[in-house]
Amino acid sequence: MSCKLYIEPICLVVPEKHWLTNTTLKDLKVLQDEKLIISGLH
Repeated sequence: MSCKLYIEPICLVVPEKHWLTNTTLKDLKVLQDEKLIISGLH
């Protein structure tokens, strides 16, 4: 069972030559092997 506590927008920033710049992100699973830095947007 899952329960949504809140919704928060996120922003993904990549370099110009990153493979995601020419892709429409439809599923977060494609990011499972990417290294990410997560920071609050406050």
